[in-house]
Amino acid sequence: MNKRQERKVFVSLVTKIVGSNLGLQVVKATRPEKQVLRKHTEAVYSAVKLVQEEME
Repeated sequence: MNKRQERKVFVSLVTKIVGSNLGLQVVKATRPEKQVLRKHTEAVYSAVKLVQEEME
C-alpha cells in the first residue's frame, strides 16, 4: 500500500470511528483499514479526538 492509498484509507477509518461515536450505523473495518490502524494507531486516535473537538 502506497502513501496515497494509505491516506485515503486513514480518512475513511477516522470517518467511520467518528460516525460510530455519534451513534450512526457501525461499519466493520476493512482489511486495509485494520493495517493502517495497526501501523498508525496514535495518529488515528489523535485525528478522531481532533475531529470530535471541532464538532463540539
